[in-house]
Amino acid sequence: RSADAPLEFTIERFNGSLVHSAVLVGFNLTGVRNRRFAGPSGTFQILTRLNDGTIIDGDLGVPSAELAPGPLRGVRIAPESMASGNVTSLVVSLALSNPWPRD
Repeated sequence: RSADAPLEFTIERFNGSLVHSAVLVGFNLTGVRNRRFAGPSGTFQILTRLNDGTIIDGDLGVPSAELAPGPLRGVRIAPESMASGNVTSLVVSLALSNPWPRD
């Protein structure tokens, strides 16, 4: 699938009984991988449909989630010169949790 294509899940209720309006329905989708950078996820959309595709209910603007940055590991920062008063460079090394995307 392309990056712009919506991800669609079908959850079927075989021989399910009537679910009345205003009843809270919940389920858990496991194994979903968040994107690899922090920030707002973007809005979500959810629809309920009949077997023939007819829309029953929907919300096309479910608020986004704020994805937290991954931790940096093995961070080391050290001045190149240890003499006080010197103008020096800092040597920085670290391991990323996630890949840096292309510019």
